[in-house]
Amino acid sequence: PLRDATRGQAARTPPKPCPAKNAGQAGWITRRPRAGIGDVRLKLTRPIAPLKWFFSWFLGFAFSWASPRLTNRRDFPLRGRYHGPLSGRYQMSILELRLTKKGLEMVIDSIEYKRRTMQAYNTLARELAEKYDQYFEAHARMEADHFLARLNKGDRILDLGCGVGSASRYFAEQGYTPVGADLSDEMVEECKKRGLSGLVRLDLEALPFRYSSFDGIWAHTSLLHIPKQRLTNAIERIEKILKPGGVLFIALREGEGEGYEGQIGVERWFAYFQADEFESHIPSAYRIVRGSKTERQSVTFLNYHLLKTGEH
Repeated sequence: PLRDATRGQAARTPPKPCPAKNAGQAGWITRRPRAGIGDVRLKLTRPIAPLKWFFSWFLGFAFSWASPRLTNRRDFPLRGRYHGPLSGRYQMSILELRLTKKGLEMVIDSIEYKRRTMQAYNTLARELAEKYDQYFEAHARMEADHFLARLNKGDRILDLGCGVGSASRYFAEQGYTPVGADLSDEMVEECKKRGLSGLVRLDLEALPFRYSSFDGIWAHTSLLHIPKQRLTNAIERIEKILKPGGVLFIALREGEGEGYEGQIGVERWFAYFQADEFESHIPSAYRIVRGSKTERQSVTFLNYHLLKTGEH
């Protein structure tokens, strides 16, 4: 052992890394967390290491190159099942693949998925305006009535991911006080054109409101743009700005997997959920008071009305 020249004591030798499971003598696993990701990287120390490194790099490069070109595909093996497009040719892309002790895993950039989704909505705002109005009148309005039945006239409602303001306008007509919030500049501009006020441009994962600011929060098809691993934290942040006894409405797409969908240049991040899968993300402060499904063409939406009980 090495000796400490000043104290005459044996210096501690650095601990040996633990062998990776199923890696044999090929290398070692060391953890190096990245901000918001916490991935596990492979540190290779044996002669065969370059081959494994090249193999993992080649697979990542091949998928990154090929995935944007896999248009008109209904299934993609690494991203779950693909659910029908709104129009045109759609694609699902892989952001990045990394070799971990569990195999090849997808790494999600906490900024890039927001930027690309926001850019898509900025481009599609006018095109989607009429479709959103029609969908709200035909399907979402019934859920909105159940939502409002648990509130009092004049209550403040946060329309989280308000889009073109279809729900906010309806809430205002019914005598409530809506606050429309969206990350897309163009969506907020569409709301202004419709005469809506009380608009805020924000990131729904970084809400700037004080605790217990709202009596109700309407999150119709907005939380589905968050990666699944970040959903629980997002719902907990929403819980802080909702008053005790307040109501939270969430609508998600039913299915499996997550990833980018859309034509190249206007792709959006979508996460799909099964009912039991989403319910595992609900904090204990909420109680489900109503659940339903809405079927529209090839897409099924899961609707949840959650009551904040204040119990943790």
